[in-house]
Amino acid sequence: MFNYYGGYMIVSGTPPEPIWLAHVAQELAAILELAPNWNSYGAPVVEKSAITQAFSVLQSIAKTDTPAPYVLPTPTGGVQFEWHTQEIDLEVEISPGREVSFLLDCTDKGKEYEGDLSSHLALVLEAVGKLSS
Repeated sequence: MFNYYGGYMIVSGTPPEPIWLAHVAQELAAILELAPNWNSYGAPVVEKSAITQAFSVLQSIAKTDTPAPYVLPTPTGGVQFEWHTQEIDLEVEISPGREVSFLLDCTDKGKEYEGDLSSHLALVLEAVGKLSS
């Protein structure tokens, strides 16, 4: 997209995306097709709003060189992304109500963090940066 400001042409657009993003979108679409009781323990279907929110969250935290996450439905009707590499275990969960939480275990530091993603975004982005290196 091109915009003009003060006689200068400004080129704007989205940053490059990870090469695996389309594959993750397909995995999310497959999760959306799960039937009620998909886990044989009474799990509800995954809500479309959770899928949409999950994709948005992933686009906002992943870098082009971030490894692909594991993509999982949760038994409560949400979606979870997981990374387990570089001595970091990061899980990001999107609930059916679109709340986003995380669990971060840094084995190299011997520390574990958890909470609401928006309140700890800098910490999660730092972890994603380490996953990407």
